[in-house]
Amino acid sequence: PFGIAVTGSAMTLGLLRFHLLDIVPVARGALIESMTDIVIVVDAQNRIVDLNPAAQRVIGYTASEAIGQRASKVLSNWPDLVERYRDVTDIRSEIVLGETENKAYFDLHISSLRDKWDHLTGRLVVLYDITKRKQAETVLQKAHDELEQRVEERTAKLLTTNEQLKREIEERKRAEEALKEKTEELARSNQDLEQFASVASH
Repeated sequence: PFGIAVTGSAMTLGLLRFHLLDIVPVARGALIESMTDIVIVVDAQNRIVDLNPAAQRVIGYTASEAIGQRASKVLSNWPDLVERYRDVTDIRSEIVLGETENKAYFDLHISSLRDKWDHLTGRLVVLYDITKRKQAETVLQKAHDELEQRVEERTAKLLTTNEQLKREIEERKRAEEALKEKTEELARSNQDLEQFASVASH
């Protein structure tokens, strides 16, 4: 029993002394720091309380410059985004940031952060860059539209050719009928001429 008590005490002391119980927060921090997604945490008053390196690169502020500042100030390049989602606590949506050539597409995910009494303490904002996917979709859509246009043009050409063939067939039928009538008329004329010659010889 004494040995077990000493061992237990030593393990507890080691856990506390070497901060081994902090492994979960460390892992969480490492995960957020290494994420390529933009991660921003704001408090209930819309002040920045945390942001990862990806967010710092995009907004142009370091963590020390941004933390404690109003989101409207730190995200001044995106005033529409701040205004539209100022009081939104939970949403998932696609947004566009930037203009023309610098336009970027993001999958926006806002989640509420609450304490154990279910009081709102802040919001977690995650922006996942889907620009490449959108560009690929645009290229595919363009190719699809061009293919549809070609099919429509080919179909129109085939319809025109088909109509021409129909007209040619009808004209040929009329010509054959006219030829048949002429042939029959000529045959009747020959027959009349033969009868006339026969009568004249008698």
